[in-house]
Amino acid sequence: MLPLVHAGGSWREPAAVLFDGRGSWGSGAAARVAPGSYAICLLCHREDDIVQLRWPTVTGANEVSLIEAQLNTRRFGACDQRGLRFTRQPAADEPLDPVWRPIDPQHDSFEDPDAQQLRPWPDDPAVLCWWLPSFWGRGGLR
Repeated sequence: MLPLVHAGGSWREPAAVLFDGRGSWGSGAAARVAPGSYAICLLCHREDDIVQLRWPTVTGANEVSLIEAQLNTRRFGACDQRGLRFTRQPAADEPLDPVWRPIDPQHDSFEDPDAQQLRPWPDDPAVLCWWLPSFWGRGGLR
C-alpha cells in the first residue's frame, strides 16, 4: 500500500481494505495509513505507536499516553495542546469506525507494562484492539 501512496495514489481505499476500516486509535476516524507505522493522524495529531496500543497508560512516541490522548481529542480536538494547530476535521470519506470506542479503564484490561513476565508480542495486532471482540484482554490481564 505504501508504494501506491508514495506514487501519489489515494490511500483511503487500500487502507480501508487492509485494516478492515479501523480508524485512528486516538480518534476512531478512518484517516490513518497503517497500524504501528508511526504515521501521524491528521485528525488528532497522535503518532501511531503500537507500544501504546498494547500499554495505553505509557508514553512513547507521543508525549501523552493513549488514554490521555483520547480524552484530549474529545476535549479540545487533538492528542495534546502542541498538536492542536496541525489537526483538522474528518473529511466526508473519513467516517468514524462504527465499532471503535475510547478506552474504558473500568471495562478494558491491559497488561501491566512493568510486570516481570509479559506475553510475547502477538502475530496479529488486532488482538490489541480493545474495541474488537478479539481483544486479548477480555479475560483480565492485570
